[in-house]
Amino acid sequence: MSVSTARSVRSQTPVSSEAVWCSESATMRSGDGFVGMTTDWFAVWGQHKQAETNQNWRCGLPEDTWLRVKDTFFPVPGDALKPYPNYWLAGSPYGQCDVVSIDDESRVSDLSRYALVAFAGWNTATPEANAGHKLENLVYLRLRAYGDPLYYFVHEGDESECDFIRERRDGTFEAVQVAWSLTPKNEGLETAGLLHAMDRFGLHEGEIVTRSQSDIIQEGRRRIRVVPAHDFLSRPR
Repeated sequence: MSVSTARSVRSQTPVSSEAVWCSESATMRSGDGFVGMTTDWFAVWGQHKQAETNQNWRCGLPEDTWLRVKDTFFPVPGDALKPYPNYWLAGSPYGQCDVVSIDDESRVSDLSRYALVAFAGWNTATPEANAGHKLENLVYLRLRAYGDPLYYFVHEGDESECDFIRERRDGTFEAVQVAWSLTPKNEGLETAGLLHAMDRFGLHEGEIVTRSQSDIIQEGRRRIRVVPAHDFLSRPR
């Protein structure tokens, strides 16, 4: 007998402070403790020995993103460090600043106590390679706006997946799958996890959000609505 599991994608640990920098990439935390240490001769994560033979350990464009943060929150007059530059100088006239990660478990409430949020992320993915992930992120943000718990479903029998299970306040569930496009090649894969999720939660209807397709897929008594992203994302809350 197969077992189906649903994993929560919500965190329970809030943070608090006055200001926060948000990053999607841990590699951006360069240096030995001061995030502003992004000079081209410095090694990230203190990997100086490796950097002697591998230049990839030197600060590069992703780390340079921190310079924008530093210039904004830690402004230093041009002659303040002369004649002996001190690259470890730290301090902000705007009070305490935290550096936090933003991921699938982050909640709006995690950041709501900050007076200011500044995103210092770095995205190297091309639109072509990352289009499906971006669409999935948009659907996630739309579902998250309801304020209900969201889960990720895996059917352990065949390891097929359903991207989002939303548990509504009235105790009912909604199953949503995301695919950039449905083709004869991927339709079976995209519908399998959704159908298993529908069976697990007693649903007769599920949805697949695509870039622009509309369709109805009937599987016995179960119906899958294929909807374009603009229709799904524009629904009233």
